[in-house]
Amino acid sequence: MTRRCLQTTLVTAVGLGLSLTGCYSSPEHPYYSSNPAAAVIVARSASPAPPAAREESPGPAPAAGFVWIDGYWSLDNGRYDWTPGRWEAPRSGSR
Repeated sequence: MTRRCLQTTLVTAVGLGLSLTGCYSSPEHPYYSSNPAAAVIVARSASPAPPAAREESPGPAPAAGFVWIDGYWSLDNGRYDWTPGRWEAPRSGSR
């Protein structure tokens, strides 16, 4: 093959390859959709919902500026444990 013929063949092959890459369209994934209204979220829980929050009496703050952090239920090995509320000094830069 001559050099000119080889160049023409190479340019044609590259051009054909590039033009074919735009023709491929992947099928839509069954779990993802471009339509946000079609989104469905399913959450499965192996344990029941936590009990109602406990009523706590925080009492007076230990010092001026301290804030009360409410208690909460935490799930540990399938069992809910109550973490009591506490007074905490505000972090610098917070409101």
